[in-house]
Formats: sequence, structure tokens, C-alpha cells
Amino acid sequence: MINKRIVYTNADGVCCIITPAIECGLSIDEIARKDVPNGLSYRIIDAGQLPADRVFRNAWTDEYNTETVDVHLDKAKEIKKDKMRDLRKPLMDHCDIEFMKAVEVGDEDMKQCIIARKQELRNVTKLKLPDDIEELKAFHPEILR
Repeated sequence: MINKRIVYTNADGVCCIITPAIECGLSIDEIARKDVPNGLSYRIIDAGQLPADRVFRNAWTDEYNTETVDVHLDKAKEIKKDKMRDLRKPLMDHCDIEFMKAVEVGDEDMKQCIIARKQELRNVTKLKLPDDIEELKAFHPEILR
């Protein structure tokens, strides 16, 4: 039973996974009937039918007609964009500091260079993202390095 998982989608559309922790004297079906909210359907799968990693955990879905729990590509892309925003923030903060230094010394060329870089950083979430989950995981624009 430890290798089994109970999968259901909650009322908010979130794919929920119940992992029985230990042998508790209940069957997997009894655990599901006890723990899955009333009125929601569920299914029991092998642990190997879950995605191999949790990179896009908040994009997991059980809405596709497959035996596995899958990753919803559009949701995964939004998660990737949020991660890129997180990586972008300290770079933008650094640009702001450098911009103020350029203002202090009156360096117009440096100000224009920083303005252009900040726009490139803003545009990073407009880039075309890969349509393959593994490629999406590995995608890392040069400007964010």
C-alpha cells in the first residue's frame, strides 16, 4: 500500500495526492473514502505514475485521459514565468542602483544603457517558452544568468 497514491481534484481544481504513510489497518479504498472530501471522485495509482519530480508540482493535473498524473503545460509555463520574475528582481535592483550612480555623475550613456537592459529584463517573461516539459525545466534565458 505504501507504493499506492490516492488522486483527486479538489473543488478549486487542484490535483491532490494522498500518500498513505504507514500500515494503519485500513485498506487503500477505506483510506480514500475516509480522506477524500465527500462528493469528489478519486482513483488509486502506483507512485510511479506521478511526475518524476516536483518542479511543476502546482501544475499537476489529473484531467487528462491517461493513467498518469500529468503536468498542465500552460500552468507550468506560468510557474516558469514566476521563477524568471524571481531571478529578474535582484538584477533589476542592481540596475536601479547603477542608474542612480549614473545620475549622480551625469553619465547619459550609462543611463541609456541601463534603461535598455532593464527593458530587456522586463521582456524576459514575453519570450516564447518551450512546449516540452523537460525543455521548459531547462529553459534559462542568458540575460538571467
